[in-house]
Amino acid sequence: LPRWPTDGPVSALVNEVAQKYPKIRLVIEEAYSKDTIDRLAAGKLDIGIFNNRSPDPPPNAQLLFASDLVLLGRRGSPLVAKPTVPLAALHGACVVTPPTPNHVEAILSTVLKGSDITLKIDLEINSGAMIREVVRHSDRYGITLVHGIKGDLADGDLAAARIIEPSLTLYTFCATGPKHLITNASRAVEKCVISIMQAHHESVMRLMPGSHSASHAGVPVQ
Repeated sequence: LPRWPTDGPVSALVNEVAQKYPKIRLVIEEAYSKDTIDRLAAGKLDIGIFNNRSPDPPPNAQLLFASDLVLLGRRGSPLVAKPTVPLAALHGACVVTPPTPNHVEAILSTVLKGSDITLKIDLEINSGAMIREVVRHSDRYGITLVHGIKGDLADGDLAAARIIEPSLTLYTFCATGPKHLITNASRAVEKCVISIMQAHHESVMRLMPGSHSASHAGVPVQ
């Protein structure tokens, strides 16, 4: 799993699997998307949830939903005072990001190339909780998916605005490893993961007025 499902989906998954399939032993790990994709390809994982810049599903993967990146800041900070913020308004803003390489940096590099927009990115932190703590107690902003900050938004001390003009979109997939390694137990867990992740996505979107997102239920792509 990526880092954001710790805020709700993990406990929901554990409880559902324990109730429906008490003989299944779960092993859950947190990983960056690139590591998850590599481990799936190597047959070291049964199921992986990961983000990608492309909407095209990799082999054995299903698109769960598409989400626009949001700007995270202290409640009352000018750039998050409205539901949306134009990318150009971020010019000169201090932004904290995960260590490179990461999808946020890759999208920003592509979009900002050749433009007059400059972000001040002088701090990288390998922890979503630490990034939120820095944003909470400084004038810095974060750029992230809204899924990992649901609890912070509900608590009211942080606010988020969807970045527009242009929107910066990531796509979240659920994939399985090579077919010969997937058991009936893994298929059962995969079904639980997909339903829980999509339900979490819908609940998060209700916290973000004017959010542009989509869920895509269906059969995993062969």
